[in-house]
Amino acid sequence: MGLLDEITQAQATPAKRCKTQKLIDALPKEDAADLKAALANPHLHTEAIVRVLIAHGHSVSTSQLATHRRGECCCVTNG
Repeated sequence: MGLLDEITQAQATPAKRCKTQKLIDALPKEDAADLKAALANPHLHTEAIVRVLIAHGHSVSTSQLATHRRGECCCVTNG
């Protein structure tokens, strides 16, 4: 990765990340893309997403994901 790539990536990465964004960052690329798509889909209920994530061993809450979905988390408001 070149210097410009690193700078571009740093620009795209918020300085602070909420728990949901930290989870997305830690997931394998395909799972992260699926979770981002699920969070962006208004037809999918937050509670359903939480149930699946918990079943996969992730520690998440409905309020945590809902705050991220609304764009009210620290990675959006303070990034």
